[in-house]
Amino acid sequence: SLLHVVRDDPRAARALVQDLAGQVLLVADEAHRHDRVLVHVKAHGALYNEAVADRVAAEVVLAAVLHAGETIGLVPGLMTQPHGHLWNQARAAGVPVLAEGFVDRRYLPTGHLVDRREPGAVLEQLDATVEQALALASGWVGTQGGGHALVAVESLCVHGDTPGAV
Repeated sequence: SLLHVVRDDPRAARALVQDLAGQVLLVADEAHRHDRVLVHVKAHGALYNEAVADRVAAEVVLAAVLHAGETIGLVPGLMTQPHGHLWNQARAAGVPVLAEGFVDRRYLPTGHLVDRREPGAVLEQLDATVEQALALASGWVGTQGGGHALVAVESLCVHGDTPGAV
């Protein structure tokens, strides 16, 4: 993980922030080229998950978005899971946050995602993903083991590599 490097090396942390900010700026430039405005940013994959679960990763992502926002004159909102480190830090910094739920991932009773490497972590049946999408839209989600967790979300994610995603 990159976090092991940036924890111990402030120069590496600054370089990662600069790289991520550069990526946000490229997307903002492309949006502008099409007469659109970049209004939110979402980290992807491992970085997304680490920013939810890890304070340092959240600091890096938030710093990158704030830096990019200074350049474009508008701080884009952040899309992330509710109540993780990135969610909490962004809200504390006054950055708009969109709470995101996952229609094709199994949840723990804590409201966090089951690790993708665990069996059954990815919902592959269309009826299960539709049921979960409707539940999330109603503010709750079924959890591993048969319980329920309250999860207030404003956006739903469907992973393109999940069977039946289209």
